[in-house]
Amino acid sequence: MRGCPPILFLVILICLGLNDEKPVQSAPATARCPLPPDESWTSQEKFVWERVCIGKEADFNKEAAYGGELDPLKLGTLPEDRILRRAFLDKIPLDERHRSIIARPGVRIFGARFPGKIDLRNATLQNELWLEGCLLERGADLSWLKSTQPIGIRGSKVGDTLNMYSLQVDSNVFLDDNSEFEDVTLVGATIGHTLDMSGSKVSGKIDLDSLRVICSCATPSLTKLFWKALKSAGNSISLVRRFMGM
Repeated sequence: MRGCPPILFLVILICLGLNDEKPVQSAPATARCPLPPDESWTSQEKFVWERVCIGKEADFNKEAAYGGELDPLKLGTLPEDRILRRAFLDKIPLDERHRSIIARPGVRIFGARFPGKIDLRNATLQNELWLEGCLLERGADLSWLKSTQPIGIRGSKVGDTLNMYSLQVDSNVFLDDNSEFEDVTLVGATIGHTLDMSGSKVSGKIDLDSLRVICSCATPSLTKLFWKALKSAGNSISLVRRFMGM
């Protein structure tokens, strides 16, 4: 960590095994999306939109047509018919026509493959974003992203770098459930509640310089992964436990 003052005004608190998000309630089977998918979208992108739009999880693992249950952590890859393009993920949470009608559970995608880097730099999200059991071949850039809603990359394989530089999330960030990352950057990020990386692995570098996480919980703890990162940071990181309401 270079260029860090000896005393940083930050709060770091990593709370594990804590997920207070409400269970997702599926929309009725007869529900239909009021905004048809774009004709330029692939069949799998239309599949995702038609479910996300009405509050359902877009889960490729539950669809026999997409090969059923497939784990990128075990297989190292996912079929081509699960590929979602960068332009598609850019559009549904950011384009006003689309994000304004996304149902309350937000964008929840299971078992998808992203061959291009996910680029949500400087984006402002109004909906939850969950990528579970996915393959992000070239990583993701969420630098300077702002959101009042939770973000989760869970049980996924992330190549290259997950860049969360100066990310600002008022709620929770979940990078857990045995996810595998190459490099993770959380430099200058602010997370309003919980950062959970329990069970996950980072094969390369994890940079927590000036990370600020505020969490209210009864039994906070840190994983070995974070202790290692904090130790390697030397005097550049101060760890303060803060309990809300005390």
